[in-house]
Amino acid sequence: MEHLSYFAERLKDLIIENRLTPKALGEAIGIDRTTVTRYLKGVRIPSVDTFVSIADYFNCTADFLLGFEEISSRNKFITRPPFKEQLKTILDYAGISKYQLRKWTEIAESAIYDWQRGDNEPSLSNIVQMACKLNLSVDFVIGRISLKK
Repeated sequence: MEHLSYFAERLKDLIIENRLTPKALGEAIGIDRTTVTRYLKGVRIPSVDTFVSIADYFNCTADFLLGFEEISSRNKFITRPPFKEQLKTILDYAGISKYQLRKWTEIAESAIYDWQRGDNEPSLSNIVQMACKLNLSVDFVIGRISLKK
C-alpha cells in the first residue's frame, strides 16, 4: 500500500524536526532503536499500538503520518476502545455489514470475525485498507477520534 511508504518519510521528518535519534524515540515509546531504524528504512511496519504510540508522541494524526493529510490538524485524541468495539462503530457509521466490509476490502472473513470476537486486532495495513475503501479517516478507524453522522 502506497500510504504505508509515506510513514517512513514522515517519521524521518518528525525525528529530524524534533531533533531526536531513533534511540531517543524508541526509549520514549518503549521499543528498540533497531525497530525504529527498520521503520525509517521502510522494511518494517509497526503494529497499530506502536503506530498510535508514535502518533501520540508527536501529537499528530495517524492520517498525517500516512500521508493522507499534509498538515496534522488535530491535537486532542480520545482513548482508543478495544477494536472489537470500534469495529461495531465503523460498521454502524458506514451503514454496512461485516459481509460488505469483507467484500469491499477483500480482508479475510476469518480475520473480521477474529476482530469481532476480540481474538485479534487488525494490522496497520488492514486499518489503511478499511479507511481507504470506506472513505474514513485512519484516526476514526483506529478509534482515536469519534465522528458524528
